[in-house]
Amino acid sequence: PAVSTPPVSTPPRTPDATPGPTPTIVAPRPTTFVLRRATLAALSTRGPLSAAMVRPAVEKAVGEINECAARSAHAHSAPSLSISASFAIDDTRRASAIKLSSGAPTSLASCVKTALSGLRSSTAPDVGTATVSISVLFKESK
Repeated sequence: PAVSTPPVSTPPRTPDATPGPTPTIVAPRPTTFVLRRATLAALSTRGPLSAAMVRPAVEKAVGEINECAARSAHAHSAPSLSISASFAIDDTRRASAIKLSSGAPTSLASCVKTALSGLRSSTAPDVGTATVSISVLFKESK
């Protein structure tokens, strides 16, 4: 005896069937960090003044940078950012010829330059000019 199988029915396909709603793809938001805390990451000197002689004045300037950075609350795509600066101290004991690393965000660079322009060392070089190089590290603060 022959075995018969019932026919399988498939639903008809219609070429003009409308697809369901298109899913909305939401791109993740980039993480931004608010850089508000400045710390002195490096300090070196060349010339007649040692790092120990200028450190108190530089740390005072970093305190001023901190206050400015907290006010500007610069948003950045990385959790930390470093700005390098160099300047000269001559017989007036004041910072001059201040140069900042390129690429620093304007608001933070302005904080650094303003604070350094008011820097006054407690000791003047006995001969010539001292060159000071610093690195200020900005970190996210909570």
